[in-house]
Amino acid sequence: MSPKISPDTTVATLFQQEPRLAPFFVENGLHCVGCMMDMFCTLAQVEAFYELPNFVERVQAALQALASSAPLPPTNHSATWETHDDAP
Repeated sequence: MSPKISPDTTVATLFQQEPRLAPFFVENGLHCVGCMMDMFCTLAQVEAFYELPNFVERVQAALQALASSAPLPPTNHSATWETHDDAP
């Protein structure tokens, strides 16, 4: 059974519940893995800051895939990711 998440779930809580999601974040160009701000950033903030439509739903799909041993959903390689030095 996959953990329940919401837009208000922090990145730190998510990684504590399911550390196997780290590659999903890295493959999507996010710098959340190892970030000291992960305990403060919510999934909604990550979605807004990195301009990732439906990110919370994609995280939920990845959690369900991990729970069922299915492959993770495809990453969004068509997006151009920028480095944000002012990340929340």
